[in-house]
Amino acid sequence: AETVQARAVLMHTFAPEALRQFVQLLISRYLVLGEEELQVWREDPEEFYGESEDESWRYALRPCAENVFVALLSEWRDVVGPLLSQLLQQVSGTSPDDWAALLLKE
Repeated sequence: AETVQARAVLMHTFAPEALRQFVQLLISRYLVLGEEELQVWREDPEEFYGESEDESWRYALRPCAENVFVALLSEWRDVVGPLLSQLLQQVSGTSPDDWAALLLKE
């Protein structure tokens, strides 16, 4: 009974339009690599990858946002999947000189 009630609360909280807006905000603000992350990536890509695989999601905003995104995609694939596809199409034809679009795409 509690599971059904919790599911109903989640469905009300994450109505499709609200969920789309939340995911767009999550992607555009919290999943884009920042300058510090880009620097680590440039200097040592293996270290960057290692940091993204450890427990840093507990202490850092971006890895935590990644976990939230994966959970939302898993739970609401029918809403988040098409949105993600749309966002990827928007940035797929971007110029290599457009860093903001490239970072969003990554």
